[in-house]
Amino acid sequence: MHQKLEPTLNPEHGIAVFTDGSATTSDKDGGWAWVAIDAFEGVNYESGFCPRVTNNQMELNAVGQAVHSIQYDLEEKGIDPQTVDLL
Repeated sequence: MHQKLEPTLNPEHGIAVFTDGSATTSDKDGGWAWVAIDAFEGVNYESGFCPRVTNNQMELNAVGQAVHSIQYDLEEKGIDPQTVDLL
């Protein structure tokens, strides 16, 4: 399962990002998710899963997915991602 909202983030005052990933054992599926919120009530999120992974892989994957998606969304708006504070 994979969900994502259309980009609605306004980076004027920074973006708060929350991530999580989980897997019980290395022979089972694991999941990851992130949500980003700006100071103007804009929200964006995404989630997914991967087969046969560790908990640490899913924790790191959540962060990587968040950074990649937010960077892409900002670039689509013509905003340099290096000028935005991710908290």
